[in-house]
Amino acid sequence: MRILRQHIEQLGYKRNFVIYSESDQLGASKLKNGGSRTPALTESGAAMAMHVRANYESALRACNAVDFDDLILLTLKLLAGFPEVLAACRAKYRYVMVDEYQDTNASQFELVRLLAGASANLCVVGDDDQSIYGWRGAEIANLLELERHFPKVKIVKLEQNYRSTTTILQAANAVIKNNARRRAKQLWSQKAGGEKITLHTFEDDEEEARVVVEQIEYARVA
Repeated sequence: MRILRQHIEQLGYKRNFVIYSESDQLGASKLKNGGSRTPALTESGAAMAMHVRANYESALRACNAVDFDDLILLTLKLLAGFPEVLAACRAKYRYVMVDEYQDTNASQFELVRLLAGASANLCVVGDDDQSIYGWRGAEIANLLELERHFPKVKIVKLEQNYRSTTTILQAANAVIKNNARRRAKQLWSQKAGGEKITLHTFEDDEEEARVVVEQIEYARVA
């Protein structure tokens, strides 16, 4: 947002733009964020999506407004289309750190790539086995193919767990090893043993919530 406040006039907006909340959006977010990796649509579906997107963006511009997706997308337009803006941002943001990198989408990756530039002063933290947001555009390939985009990257595996017991981590290792695309890792802990894991099944979410609350109450009293 700070970048846009400084440079958005290059794109035909005024600096005092307003930001629409999620409730103001019309549902074109996934198409906008996916970039070239957006899932293929039928010809008629693609035409409808582009029609909706064009009208939606025209409505925003008429109100001198952007939405939360635009904070990245318009910044990408600035960095890609105006070399002087890109140079100024690279000079200001000389080191880039990204947390939860497994959840980044195509637009976020491109923003990181542009900002990091030739210096590649980039540090990311992520866990491919915790990638659960593909349904909203997250690209696990951003993490798994990191070396392809940043050949000099150094991978540091943080396999020691300081919170869980060996029993839990053995179960976790047995589950995550079956993930189709992942970096090999072996979680471990100095907390040997631990209580056995119990499995509960429920008819619905309300029953699950009720049992969880009962367990909490029982533990509190005990």
